[in-house]
Amino acid sequence: MKKYLKIYAILIKNAVSREAQFRADSIMNWITHLLFLGFLFVLFDILFKFTKVIDGWSKPEVFLLIVIFTLSQQFFHFFFRDNMWEIPDIITDGKLDTYLISPINTIFLVISRQVATKSVMRIITQSILLAWLLSTYDFGFTLTSSLGLIVLMIAGLAIQTAFYLIINTLSFW
Repeated sequence: MKKYLKIYAILIKNAVSREAQFRADSIMNWITHLLFLGFLFVLFDILFKFTKVIDGWSKPEVFLLIVIFTLSQQFFHFFFRDNMWEIPDIITDGKLDTYLISPINTIFLVISRQVATKSVMRIITQSILLAWLLSTYDFGFTLTSSLGLIVLMIAGLAIQTAFYLIINTLSFW
């Protein structure tokens, strides 16, 4: 496990140096994300001007759901998404052979060789938004429910990763 953490730290350092070359792109990516979130919140704000509840969900609950969903998506983007999109290319270009003979777990190497550091600003933004929502509205979160949320987000991340890996097995055909 220690070996994998050391390798992952090196991969993160490489990703940060790669993103440093494209700072303007990273900033524009973050601004685009802020606009997307803004439009999403405005859309639901408009919907809630005409009704108090949508299928049992109040406005703060829907906003919390949006923030938690987009936060979990950003974690997936940070760790795995770019790598998942490249698996078919790795297979068709013949680069998979290089990964298979490496002295490290092949799946670990294939799904974690690039880290999307662009998502870091998005994760920070989402975390600030989540903290604001939790402090503004009383959702009744306890330590147990917070830990449950973290466990469910990790489980969701694992399920989404497994789903992408299953879909990518079609690349072998």
